[in-house]
Amino acid sequence: MSDGAARSPHRETIDRIIADLVTALEERGSSLASGGALDPIFEQQARSILTESLVLTHPDDGTRVTSPVAVDYSSPADLDRVGRLRATQNADPAENLMAAEVIYFVALPVLVELYVDTTAPAADAVALTQRIANTLHHALWRRFPPGAIAYVEGLRVQLAQADQDSRKRISRALHDRVAHGIAAGLQRVELSSIAGDVGHLDDAVEILRTTLEDVQGMAFDIRQLVGAAFLDEAIKNYLDQSRSIPPAPEFTTAGTPVRLAPDVGEETFTIVLEAIRNVRKHARGATRMHVSTEWLDESVVVRVTDNGPGFDPTVRRGGSLGLVGMQERADAVGATLEIDSCSAGTRIRLDVPTVPAVAGAGAASRG
Repeated sequence: MSDGAARSPHRETIDRIIADLVTALEERGSSLASGGALDPIFEQQARSILTESLVLTHPDDGTRVTSPVAVDYSSPADLDRVGRLRATQNADPAENLMAAEVIYFVALPVLVELYVDTTAPAADAVALTQRIANTLHHALWRRFPPGAIAYVEGLRVQLAQADQDSRKRISRALHDRVAHGIAAGLQRVELSSIAGDVGHLDDAVEILRTTLEDVQGMAFDIRQLVGAAFLDEAIKNYLDQSRSIPPAPEFTTAGTPVRLAPDVGEETFTIVLEAIRNVRKHARGATRMHVSTEWLDESVVVRVTDNGPGFDPTVRRGGSLGLVGMQERADAVGATLEIDSCSAGTRIRLDVPTVPAVAGAGAASRG
């Protein structure tokens, strides 16, 4: 028997329920239904649920379940995979949980109407109704709630990772910028006490003053977040608030901005801040700094350029883990980082995908 023949006994029933489901979800303004059709991935799951319910309540008609369960309590690997994907895509499960409730209340009356014989003894009718309700409930419950649980776990892992990354970034900054500056200042003080040279004290004061400015800058930068804003807004606000630090910045944007997933937005913003800090700290004599964003169909390109003396990107400068950290963050969000530098200035180009990659068809529904 072909797959089409195997599914034919329940095809009309499922199609009828799907049509009613589209109407019910559109009335609720759900993003899972529009233009008289369901989201394809969600429709696949809805049909799988209905097929499973009909198979288990009517096992003698030859029908077989044709779609696999997307996620199940018994599969920790699937829970982790789906949860991480949904958390990365910022796909809040509330929409899918609401849709699961709609499936239940749309499908149950239809199934009872079609398959419960009202002329049968009351006890038999009640028993079959209960069986249909329990089977439908189970088919829904073993798909949607586990996905929501996995989503929450995925967010928890992301938060923990973000906390670790922040701690590492602060640790690197304290070691490279603060500890190094204090050590150099103390060295000058010691030289002054040994040699009796006041010039060394002047050097120490200058080094420690620079270190203090670094600490103040770190405290300011730590408070910078994209949050609910667009990336463009966050960059512009940062440049406006730190405009007194040379070189004077210029900011331009092109295209239509979109909201990035929270982790992508924050990582991108952190890379941009590091690029701006590098210009201000290392591009001695630079009189111009231009920061721009270009929003394309599937990515945003951020550029930071200056007219400083340039440097050799292949040579690691003392105390500078900034470029390494920028590359690590770019890799974490699937972005491409390019650094070009010459005697006429430095250009940093960051290409960040705005469309999340889907790991496997039907792995998760945007909801």
